[in-house]
Parts: sequence; C-alpha cells; structure tokens
Amino acid sequence: MDCPVCSHPKNLDTVNLVLIGKIPVSEAMLRLGVSDRSVFEKHIKEHIRVATGPDNAIVAVEKKVLDGVGILTKLAGKMNKLADNLLDKLDDEGTFDLSLIGPAMNLVREIRASAKVIAELNGDIETKYVVELRIQQNQISQLQNFMMTNLCPEDLKKVMAYLSKELGVQ
Repeated sequence: MDCPVCSHPKNLDTVNLVLIGKIPVSEAMLRLGVSDRSVFEKHIKEHIRVATGPDNAIVAVEKKVLDGVGILTKLAGKMNKLADNLLDKLDDEGTFDLSLIGPAMNLVREIRASAKVIAELNGDIETKYVVELRIQQNQISQLQNFMMTNLCPEDLKKVMAYLSKELGVQ
C-alpha cells in the first residue's frame, strides 16, 4: 500500500515546517490530507530521515537508497570475502603469513565503518538530532496537555495568543 503522505507533492516541505516549529503536526496533517496521526507518525518513522542542511539546520529528507549506499554495500561484500579468505589462511597455521595480520585488522575496521555508514544512510541508526527531537516533541506534548487541562480559559487564551504571536504556533 502506498503511503498517502509520500504521495503528496509537498510532503517534505510540510515535514520541514514541523521540524523547524513553523507549524504544528495537526496543521501538517491538514495540509497533507491525513486525518490519522499514526499514519503521519509512521511516515516520519519509515520514510523520512533527519539530516543536517545548510548552516547546520535540521532538515527532513526522503529515506531512499542512494547509489553511494549501493556501491558501499557492494564494496563491503567484497571486503567480507577478503576477510573470509584471510581468516581461512589463519586456520591453516602452517601457511599463514604473519605480515597479513595488519592488513586483516585494517580490513575488519573498514568493514565495521562501512556497515555503520550504510546503516546511518539507510536511517537504521538514529542520529543524536532525531533522539533530541523526539525528546523535545514529548516534552512539548506534555506541556500542551498540562496547559489544556490546568489553565483557566482566560489564561489559556493569553498563552495561546503569546505562542501564536511569538512562535507562530496555531
């Protein structure tokens, strides 16, 4: 089944507006024609990754396998085969050349580094920014729930007017 958010031509622009705090999630859902918050959240989790854009700004980008990832994956596969061959030679104690230990260790380091880069590019490893954004989103939700349930209508109106004016929150 196709993601209804992905199929919207303005999905990345809208998600970026949410990330930078220009619009709330509810507004993004309206703009994208999504009525179920879980559909929007699933889109964010499965189809969007957070990257660093110009001037170190956080931006949402489509999660997709780039050619670079494919090439790196193929290279990692070849390095795995080389490492297996070196390990096989290590098993043959009489024929193993001790001078291969350094290159073997370098190869293992490269395989590990490549695996990490592939996982990061595919969005399998969450970056510090994603974790921080989730924590902040949770804190904002808790604050919003507190305000909606504990402030008197007059104070709530004042707070919402301030937020609208100062932060662009609707």
